[in-house]
Amino acid sequence: MRTVKSLRYPYKILIAILLAVAASVIVECAFGFRSLISPKVSTQACVSDLEELPDPTGGRERYLANPEALTPVSGTGRNTYADPVYLKLPLENAYINHVSVYSNTTENIPYTVLVDTWSIYGQEKYTEKDDTLIGNLGVGVTHLSDKVENLFLVLDKKDVSDLTVLQASNQFEFQWRRFLLFLALTSSICLLVFLRELLTKRLELCFLVISLTFGTALTFSHGITLNSWDEQVHYSCIYQMSYFGNVAQTEADELYYSLAVPGSDTGEELSGIASWVDAKNTETGRAPADYPYTTFFGRIGYIFQAIGMALARLFGGSFSAQIYVSNLFNLLSYSLITALAIRLCRLGKVCMFFLGLLPIQLVLATSFSYDAFVNAFLMLGYAIFTREFLSEEPLNRKWILLGLGAMVLGILPKAVYFPMIFLYAFLPKERFSGKKERWLYWLLLLGIALALAATFVLPTIMAGHGGADLYSDPRRAAADTGTQLSMLLHEPLKYLRLLFRSIFDNQAVFYLGNKVWTNFAYAGKYTGTGMYLIPLVFAFLALTEGDRSDWDAKRLRNLKIGSLILMLLSQCLVWTALYLAFNPVGAERIAGVQGRYLIPFALWMLVLFFNKKIKCSFSDLCYREIVSGIGVYILFMSIYTVYFGNQWWTVV
Repeated sequence: MRTVKSLRYPYKILIAILLAVAASVIVECAFGFRSLISPKVSTQACVSDLEELPDPTGGRERYLANPEALTPVSGTGRNTYADPVYLKLPLENAYINHVSVYSNTTENIPYTVLVDTWSIYGQEKYTEKDDTLIGNLGVGVTHLSDKVENLFLVLDKKDVSDLTVLQASNQFEFQWRRFLLFLALTSSICLLVFLRELLTKRLELCFLVISLTFGTALTFSHGITLNSWDEQVHYSCIYQMSYFGNVAQTEADELYYSLAVPGSDTGEELSGIASWVDAKNTETGRAPADYPYTTFFGRIGYIFQAIGMALARLFGGSFSAQIYVSNLFNLLSYSLITALAIRLCRLGKVCMFFLGLLPIQLVLATSFSYDAFVNAFLMLGYAIFTREFLSEEPLNRKWILLGLGAMVLGILPKAVYFPMIFLYAFLPKERFSGKKERWLYWLLLLGIALALAATFVLPTIMAGHGGADLYSDPRRAAADTGTQLSMLLHEPLKYLRLLFRSIFDNQAVFYLGNKVWTNFAYAGKYTGTGMYLIPLVFAFLALTEGDRSDWDAKRLRNLKIGSLILMLLSQCLVWTALYLAFNPVGAERIAGVQGRYLIPFALWMLVLFFNKKIKCSFSDLCYREIVSGIGVYILFMSIYTVYFGNQWWTVV
């Protein structure tokens, strides 16, 4: 009998796919196992007929079945009610997994489902879950997984008259969004078990499988709601670009750029939101909104998403389908470009692999944003640089031009990164055929850098001549780029002090905290075990991967010094750009800086610690299995915690 190891690749791939699908189906069915074996329950009552009781929690202990592993978005605390009402629905110890609340109003209604339940030790306690009835859908759906003696609906008394029906049931429903996430997990496990040799032979293919499967699951987990930073701005630009001419303004589009599309934490509501938006996809005849401070050069980062949206519309896709396809095109382009970078990289390949799989990267790659475009092309530019930096052959002009092209594409949407183009200035002089070629090369670099800088500097200078409304961020009414710039030029030393204090105060928090790597934007921040593994893996890779690359100590030392200077200069420009465009004139702190702006520097930061002194005895296969396994774990735990609940094993 042939063993799995001796099977040829096509058979091993087929077995891996079948096992991944089968395992995911089994796991999803396991979530509904109690629904399948429990007596069927579907209890509903008119809200007006429910018994009102005083607070049933007085003197009792609250039981948190799933301790917090998720930091909520700032300003989104627990539901509070000015005049709370407790409506009781008796259930007589029935297993319940769905609670639905219906209304006859278009207003959102916050409510809390409070249930009498038991702890793992059989103690009678109560647990509660806050939720919101989405007025545009007329329903709010809350998922439970408990045997319930009594169920209480808690809400403000003024909202009771707007509710119609309260329903509790335990019907089994196949949650395909959750299934996609487990399919990503089982696919990755099968990859690491049955096709593990790819980790040493074709690491980029492993990256593609993991990023595409988890990215697809993430895309459908957050639905069509705008969850990421400034998405309405990016979405508006992509929507207009997707028409390649006259834009057909629709009511659905207006809902999007005005952030009027609600979010949800259940599959039933996500599907309802998509149907509601699709019904609004009718032309209004009004002119579309525009965001003038998003420059022409910045919009090049939207090209793949705009093409995806245009193709979905061309083939008759609904409005929600256009949203999904656009985000999937963003994911596909990010994954392919990063995979190519991993394949070409010769210094820090495993670091690049791990960084490319961190949750923040997929959050940006599955939302309306050009950050994924920027990060991917900058990684590609770095990878091509390492190919030439470590080569002993004469300078390959084609590869140099490709690398510079990748860097230019990555920098154009965010021209404040233009100093990063000088990474290519650290090619060894021995690679050039003579002084003439070196001088011509330097002139080329300088010309590219000046052109990139002009796309950032010139609009800023123009703002000083009545252009403040064009280049100041419209979300901050007190921002005035021209006046702010004039003030900086008159008080440069004071600004430098403010600048460096802000930069150095945020370094550790951004690189090692949860403000970057496990940040899901407005969906929340994952703060579970996986978050603490990230800085440990960073340290492990930074101190050990250098010994697995062939490089000259002196050559790399010069690169480290130069990279550090370029990183600091680029960060200064990022902070300054935000200070000019986003902060009130004369502000004594720099607001608006986010950790995601430092992602392009993370790989350079790890390379700074590369050395030959620390040895790691792991084989290449074992080394990469450890890193990829941890990467998969972090992805799964963070996505599941944010979108499907804390500590998933307690639910089964």
